[in-house]
Amino acid sequence: MPHIHRRRILQGIALSGLASAGCSGESSSSSSSSSGSSRNLSGWTNGGEGTLPRKGIEPPVGFSFPIRTSLPFAHGVASGDPLPDRVIIWTRITLIEYPATDLVGEWRMASDPDMKEIVGRGTFSTHQGVDWTIKLDVDGLSPYTVYYYQFFYDGAESCIGRTRTAPESWQDELHLRFAVCACSSYYSGHMNGYGRIAEKKDLDFVIHCGDYIYDFPDEDELIRIPSDNDDGETNEDFRNPLTMNELRRRYALYRSDPNLFRAHQQHPWLIIWDNHDIGGRDDLTDEESYRVFWEWTPSRQPDPEDLYRRHERLSYGSMADIFFTDRHYPKWYEEESQEDRTYLGVSQNEYLREELLNSKERDADWRILINQAFFGQLYLINPPKEADWLVEKFFPGVDDGIILNDNQWDGAPQERADFLNFLQENDIHNNLFVTGDMHMNWASDLAVDPGTPSNYNPSTGEGSVAIEFAPSSISRGGADETIRGILGTELALLATAASTVASNFLSTTNPNCQYLEWSNHGYGIVDMKPDHVTLEFWWTRILSHATTERMGAQLLSVKGSNHIQRLDVMSPTTRDSEADKPLADEVPINLLFQVV
Repeated sequence: MPHIHRRRILQGIALSGLASAGCSGESSSSSSSSSGSSRNLSGWTNGGEGTLPRKGIEPPVGFSFPIRTSLPFAHGVASGDPLPDRVIIWTRITLIEYPATDLVGEWRMASDPDMKEIVGRGTFSTHQGVDWTIKLDVDGLSPYTVYYYQFFYDGAESCIGRTRTAPESWQDELHLRFAVCACSSYYSGHMNGYGRIAEKKDLDFVIHCGDYIYDFPDEDELIRIPSDNDDGETNEDFRNPLTMNELRRRYALYRSDPNLFRAHQQHPWLIIWDNHDIGGRDDLTDEESYRVFWEWTPSRQPDPEDLYRRHERLSYGSMADIFFTDRHYPKWYEEESQEDRTYLGVSQNEYLREELLNSKERDADWRILINQAFFGQLYLINPPKEADWLVEKFFPGVDDGIILNDNQWDGAPQERADFLNFLQENDIHNNLFVTGDMHMNWASDLAVDPGTPSNYNPSTGEGSVAIEFAPSSISRGGADETIRGILGTELALLATAASTVASNFLSTTNPNCQYLEWSNHGYGIVDMKPDHVTLEFWWTRILSHATTERMGAQLLSVKGSNHIQRLDVMSPTTRDSEADKPLADEVPINLLFQVV
């Protein structure tokens, strides 16, 4: 099947769009102790009392490591991968000079934002081998409860973080709300979407679908340069990282962003990696890239003996089972033939199918699959099977269609069809894929060969076994930025018009697509109830700092329909309950700084 790289096809779309625009104008047992405990993770330990806190210190002139606030907790705090009785909490100690010995400090967890009602405490130890990061698996917690936590070292205190555990697997009558985001390039724009996510106290968690960091700047999108030196050869913050320490510094650069800093402070995160996070570096081994990911994210390794595995299942009450699906396990791109290519690999495929059957058996209302790249069909040319003879006559060689990007699941069509057929044959429905990578706002029904009318009805969703929700990018450019890079900034309005033409064209070419918009950026909100799920696209500016946002589109999927429909009258969803406790205090703006 012919394919064209996304950037090259946009060059063609730019020209056709301009013409059209011109014409139209690890495991441990749980603890029930009220003092809580934490699990050892790669050299981090727990126990004992701490010292009285004081404010941190400002580094001297010339200190060039990317930071957001005063030392030693200059990158804030984070939490992630919540279970009913535990959650990962994270921070890093940043010093002007490090001693030769391990660093020891204290952590505390409380049920109130003032840290008065302590429910757990202990000590931690960290060292150079894990880049002075601290990651603790704190257990002995109550299910579906908001907690606040803080770290202390050498008399200094971190900011207070806020997190939330998962409900027990049997808890029902829930109302889940979570944010979905992906593709956050520091260089391409301001990550204002993270700031808006941080302001919402009614979220259970944040899902990041990959490309949490970027290994290199896009030459068409140089909006934020982290220093006066934009030389990709000499500036370690502006080139593909060459060493583990440079990759660690890249994470530090991202965690110096105030919007990301606050979003991690307020909510637990579920993060999957993608190619910009862990792949394609000639100067770093795969092991080194994966190690740094585990060091710098609040993520729990499903298998401590398998550095490369991210796939696992988390349960959220009777409402949902959440699956991390990893198209980089094992190395899918070693297979050249689309018929033989596998994105998941044999072991992960078997694991996912078994867990999906278990999810159906326990009668979970929904299944959420965290997915790095578009699962749904996205063709540039997709002739109907009934017109094979006509296509062969006038467009020889494209009777199977031309996919837009074979780095998506269109590049492994047989594996995708087998997976969808598995869902259909086992009557596993109400599956929601949340997706990143393509930098477009996309919502789709998922069916085998949706271009064939006997297989799928786009009006009713008949034939679909799942739905997909991909809310653009936090800051990486979309079609209009790419086209603008080709045409020049003086033709920005025409680039936007061409992007709209491209969006409309792809919508008509792909009947499974229920919504597509390729210019705006931001994040998504999933508002999930037992009988339906509401999907919202929220858009923010990226070319400058902004505190405003707008809802671009709102869609609905009723349980049992496996079908997305757009709502003409939009009304933002929310949740108001006693469980939604206050946000943690933000670090005041006038204390924030960055010395790069």
